[in-house]
Amino acid sequence: MSLTAEIVVPLPLSQTYTYQVPETIQATLKPGHRVRVSFGHRRLIGWVVSLQKGDTKDLKSIEEQIDKEPLLIPSLLQLLVWSADYYLTPIGEVLRAILPAPLLQGSLREPKPRHRKKQEDPFHRSEKLLLTSQQREVLEKISPSLLKPKKDVFLLHGVTGSGKTEVYTALIAKALSENRESLYLVPEIGLTPQLIGRLNGLFPNQIALYHSRLSPAERYSQWLKMKRREVTIVLGTRSALFAPFSNLGLIIVDEEHDGSYKQEERFRYHARDLAIVRGHQENIPVVLGSATPSLESFYNAQRKKYIYLSLPERVLGALHSKVKLIQMGHHSDTFFSPPLIEALEKNLKEKHQSLIFLNRRGFSTLSLCPACGRRALCPHCSIALTLHKKMKILKCHYCDHQQPIHTDCPDCHIPIQQLGFGTERVETELKKIFPQARITRMDRDTMAKKDAAHTLLSQMKKKEIDILIGTQMIAKGHDYPGITLVGVLASDLLLSLPDFRAAEHNFQMLMQVAGRAGRAQHSGSVLMQTFQPDHYSIRWAQDQNYLQFYQQEIAFRKELNYPPFSRLIHLKIVGHEPSIVSKTAEQIALHLRTHGPHHLMTLLGPAPCPLEKLRGQTRWQILMKTQNYTQLKPLLKETLATLVANTIPSKIKLIVDVDPIHML
Repeated sequence: MSLTAEIVVPLPLSQTYTYQVPETIQATLKPGHRVRVSFGHRRLIGWVVSLQKGDTKDLKSIEEQIDKEPLLIPSLLQLLVWSADYYLTPIGEVLRAILPAPLLQGSLREPKPRHRKKQEDPFHRSEKLLLTSQQREVLEKISPSLLKPKKDVFLLHGVTGSGKTEVYTALIAKALSENRESLYLVPEIGLTPQLIGRLNGLFPNQIALYHSRLSPAERYSQWLKMKRREVTIVLGTRSALFAPFSNLGLIIVDEEHDGSYKQEERFRYHARDLAIVRGHQENIPVVLGSATPSLESFYNAQRKKYIYLSLPERVLGALHSKVKLIQMGHHSDTFFSPPLIEALEKNLKEKHQSLIFLNRRGFSTLSLCPACGRRALCPHCSIALTLHKKMKILKCHYCDHQQPIHTDCPDCHIPIQQLGFGTERVETELKKIFPQARITRMDRDTMAKKDAAHTLLSQMKKKEIDILIGTQMIAKGHDYPGITLVGVLASDLLLSLPDFRAAEHNFQMLMQVAGRAGRAQHSGSVLMQTFQPDHYSIRWAQDQNYLQFYQQEIAFRKELNYPPFSRLIHLKIVGHEPSIVSKTAEQIALHLRTHGPHHLMTLLGPAPCPLEKLRGQTRWQILMKTQNYTQLKPLLKETLATLVANTIPSKIKLIVDVDPIHML
């Protein structure tokens, strides 16, 4: 019997491949090593997953061991295999997702350093870390899990402005004192400028940034710093979860409720959930923090699966903002109610900053001919095009299709009306109402450049902005000490989505936005404009009462057997021919009902997706609910493999999404 190796190659393939290990490298080859192998007619870089004794007859031999030491540490190999199995994703696809591209391509060459002009960092803070009594109490409850191997999960439920970040930094300091590394996850890249300033002041030269906006060379450079332990703290978005730390002692998931932690393409993992898995595998604590915990996390805390910790008060005696609802049925002819305009005017006179929130970008959301009813629709998606007036284009926010603006209808030559409104239109109208005010917008259009968020947040800190308008970007964890007024233009916008989580997402968004007001010495006020003032997500957001919202929402979930009382597997059937897509969806559903593990699941569908056409492809869906995914998974994997081999045409793509967040 000779030595064989199970190799994964960076291709969307579900299996590993067995190769013979040459005698020349049998003494040095280990799991995690990169090797060069012949794969069909190609030569590829593969990664050793495991080694075992076996028959080498008819096996190809590994051509080369590329690196002296394994680049993938055992814990990441374990996470790689677990993730591919749980999320029903080809292991080669998972490999491609967790590693920087240069590592998949060849030799371990040092990236050339890029010299950037040094910017003033308005967020750099070098003062000592001071904690309140509540923060110290939380720290004392988590600290024992840092000092001895313990895979506890803590849910830190702290209101906005309660100082969760100070607790996180104190925990990182504790981990460093034990010579352990820390992983600090945030949902959005835009959250990092303020955090990096705070952390650099406390832990100079110890921090790596890791997120999707880095170039491949920059990601590779940061990855090498982690691997070589040149840094001991990683601050990043979901992909930072796979940091190659070999002595990890702590994982922090800030804003754990945020849907951005869910990857929506290819390897569809949830970084919060995988953080918990990594914590269990490495026997280390995981801290989940939020002012508005996800229902699943709060439910797990209620069942004592997680350890619940609370920070119910804002620091420095800051008061909770007063929230007032404005019923827009009384002001339906405008998107700025008179009370909001009056409040903005008063705030400007008092030289305080204001924030206007609307989770919809662009100028107008519908270009309509009033005579014939013709709408400007995306030719590739089931969606209306959004007018971006400054860029002089109509744009699809799903596929990025763009086309020029028509002032008149192409059919009947009547002037086109622009209906609806987005952040660009809000900015335009507010500048007309308050021409002397310094008004700035924060959305995906204005934040496209790499340092745009850093620059804007610096301007806010220096009080160079009077009114900040923005989408959900402005609601996610930023600290705006000068803001005393928040106006929410459409508090019920998310409630129109065909999604069982719509109320939860709406409540969380409103609570997060409201939390931006009055975080310093001045009290804050929040004005929420709505057409649905009696909806429970809006009513409990006004009262800032998480527990009451949770109790009402959890009863609804239990009645309909939705998470956390079940797990969901969302199948999407996608293709260019609508008739073939619908027929295939029907065949898949029939097969699952007759031959699948139907005793372990409830099947809903098939039906067209709410957004039936996307990027030129027709989409149908099937939804599975199960209360025993562990038993269902191997049977489902076998059933899906049979379907792919025998039922699904080559022109059709089957997308499997385990634990989906969005149902569009």
